[in-house]
Amino acid sequence: MKQRLGHILTIVFVIAMIMGVGPGVQLVNRPESVMGLPLLYVWGLLWYAVHIVIVTTAYLYLWRRD
Repeated sequence: MKQRLGHILTIVFVIAMIMGVGPGVQLVNRPESVMGLPLLYVWGLLWYAVHIVIVTTAYLYLWRRD
């Protein structure tokens, strides 16, 4: 169970790294605003939040000693 969760978190983390600073930036590089913030900033914050969820999940379920 822990090994599978670790693999899933790793895959999602790699995808978030690629989408946060790679080709995903080209998808949202427009002069539009979301809640007063440029779309590009919101995109970066979204993927940062995904990273925080992944690290928190790993801390709670994988990095604890039994």
